[in-house]
Amino acid sequence: MSKPELTISNLPLCSFCRYVIIGNHRDAWTFGAVDPNSGTAAMLEIAERLSQLEKKGWRPRRTIIVCSWDAEEFALIGSTEWAEDNIDIIGSRAVAYLNVDISVFGPGGLVPRATPQLDELIQEASRMVPDPDDPSHTLYDYMIRQNPPDCKSGRCGNRLCSFCPAYWSPFTRHVLWTIFRVPCLPLAVR
Repeated sequence: MSKPELTISNLPLCSFCRYVIIGNHRDAWTFGAVDPNSGTAAMLEIAERLSQLEKKGWRPRRTIIVCSWDAEEFALIGSTEWAEDNIDIIGSRAVAYLNVDISVFGPGGLVPRATPQLDELIQEASRMVPDPDDPSHTLYDYMIRQNPPDCKSGRCGNRLCSFCPAYWSPFTRHVLWTIFRVPCLPLAVR
């Protein structure tokens, strides 16, 4: 079975490299405009930009693996099979996973749903980005207004990002987060 991945790097995968994995599936239950095609468009754009940067001489500090899963909607087979085939590599070298399954949907702005290690990073970064609709405020301010902290969902106090394990596939929930504690972030803007 061929590997459903594209590696953006002139460097071969090596025993000491660390990996950032970007993934999305390409099958859909219905027409797929939001899930997965908004994510596919974002992922292809990321791959294109990485390729352009590479041609200009830029090299990432980590190997970036861009994955396109098949058979995701039907029993989450694609990513799970890939993870099972690569469990040793993932466990020893993966440092982050960015899920771009659903990149854009409806009104409401950025809604981060990350594993706990990324909470502080997302908060700090969002405080540095001006709100595109109101530059006198930050993206963080906008996210708090749109999604106020809710103690029932675990989003209390400073916790802007809540990890929603039921949302993610076995690949993300079990292999990456539960076993290896690889930080995970689904990219979603509504």
